[in-house]
Amino acid sequence: MVATVWFSSLLLLLLSPVSPLTSFPDTLEAGIGGNVTLTCDTDRTLKGPLLWKHSRDGDTWPVEMTDFQVLNEKQLVLLDLEEAMSGEYSCWDGNTLLYHTHLLLNQTWNDAELHCWAENYGCMFYCSWSGVEYTAIRLRNERDGGEWVWPSDKGVFSVSHSTNQYAEEVWPLRVTLEAINSERILRISKKFYLREIIQPPHPAKVNSKSVGETLLVMVEPPAAWATPTSYYPLEHEIEYQRKDDGQVKKELCCKDQDTVRCWKRAVCHVAGRVSRFRVRSRDPLVLSQWSQWSQWKNVKKRVKKNRRKGTKRRTKQ
Repeated sequence: MVATVWFSSLLLLLLSPVSPLTSFPDTLEAGIGGNVTLTCDTDRTLKGPLLWKHSRDGDTWPVEMTDFQVLNEKQLVLLDLEEAMSGEYSCWDGNTLLYHTHLLLNQTWNDAELHCWAENYGCMFYCSWSGVEYTAIRLRNERDGGEWVWPSDKGVFSVSHSTNQYAEEVWPLRVTLEAINSERILRISKKFYLREIIQPPHPAKVNSKSVGETLLVMVEPPAAWATPTSYYPLEHEIEYQRKDDGQVKKELCCKDQDTVRCWKRAVCHVAGRVSRFRVRSRDPLVLSQWSQWSQWKNVKKRVKKNRRKGTKRRTKQ
C-alpha cells in the first residue's frame, strides 16, 4: 500500500558534528509552518564575520542571502521550506566551529501501517512497523506516560500498560512512533482500546478421536492466555478437509451447542470422514481477532481389532 505523505513542518535536531542519525538526540526544537529560524547558540566573541554552512549528500557550501535564506546577525531564517533545505547547518568564526544543527523534514504517515496486538489482558502489548528507509525508530505509550522503547531484532516493540484487566476500559491507549533518517523525521500516532487488539496465540495442543462417523477434536488454550478460562473463555473455529471429496470447510465448534458450556469443554464435533484439520481461537466476549491457525494435523486411520485368540490365518496350500 502506498501511503500519502505530506510535509507539514521541520524539526531541528541538535547533534554533535560527528553524530550519525542512528539514535535520537536528547534535545529537539520544532519549527512550525513554512519557515524556520536557526540561531547560532554561542557566547563566543567573534573575531570576524559569522559564516553559515549547509551540508547535504556529502557536499558543503556557504549559505548566502537569497529570497529563501535571510541572514540576521546570529540567526538564519529559512523561508518556504523544501526538501532540498534539509541537512546539516553549522555556524563558523573563521575556521572555528561554533554551533551545529541538523534540520529534518517532519512527515506524517498512514497509521494503518502501525500494527499493534496483545496476546492476553496482562500488562504488555506489542507493535510492529516496516519503515525500512529509516535508521532509528522508537515508540512509547503516551496514555500512561511510558518510556521510549526500541524494536527487537525482529522489529517488534514490547510496550507495557496499566489497563486493569478486571475493569471496563475508560480511556483508550495512545501510542506514538518516531522514526528518523538523514533528511526526515516521521511521527505516527494511534489510539485503540486493549480489547480491540487482543489476538490470542494459536492453541497449545490439539488432539482428536473418532466416535462412529464423528470426529471429536479437543483443544487446549495457549499457555499465554488469561486464566481462569471460565472468566476468559475462548471459542474455536475448525478448518478441515473431507476425505471423500477433498473439500476444505470451516465452522465454529460451538454453533449448535450450549455455547457457554461448549467454550469451557473446548471440544469440536465434525460429522463425516476427515483427512486433516487445524484450529484457531478468539475471545468470544469481545469478538477479538482470530489467533493464527494451529498446524495441519492428519487424522489417524482406525486400527482394526485383532482376531479372536486361538484362530489362525488360512494359508494357501
